[in-house]
Amino acid sequence: MEIHRATADDALAIAKVHVRSWHETYTGLLPQAMLDSLSVENRSTSWKNILSSPQSFPSTAAFVACRENEVVGFGACNIQRTEELRAAGFDGEISALYVLHDEQGKGTGKALVKAMADELKSRSLRGGSVWVLRQNINACGFYEHCGGRVAGEKKDVRPGVTLEEIAYGWRSIDDMSK
Repeated sequence: MEIHRATADDALAIAKVHVRSWHETYTGLLPQAMLDSLSVENRSTSWKNILSSPQSFPSTAAFVACRENEVVGFGACNIQRTEELRAAGFDGEISALYVLHDEQGKGTGKALVKAMADELKSRSLRGGSVWVLRQNINACGFYEHCGGRVAGEKKDVRPGVTLEEIAYGWRSIDDMSK
């Protein structure tokens, strides 16, 4: 498996993983209409904008995991967007981490977390966090296995659904990549 920093050329592959992993992960946890509204085309456009316009998204760094030249997962990190978490010392954030179901349990997620932790550390950030859907038991277990501790909770009210999320945090970026 290879991890590399994502470029705009990776946007379509990232979008495919993004949409597929949402369906694999969130079916039964999120309204089907929300999942059905996802499109590879829209996600690809969004990722292409993020990855080709560093001046518009200056704090975002993304990484892809490839196995046999196919993208099987990706992650994105940036400076903390949640004021309460930033004030609590979690100044870095994993804003996305998606790994295809067939690739889970093979070290792919851990390798992506390490790449993002290294990126956040290179920016002299001290701690980090990630928001997870409370009902996503597998993700919660993964972040707990990675040493994350509950650092916050929130409700994200969207049309037709209220999402309950948990923030997992690491006081030290070094602890994220162990």
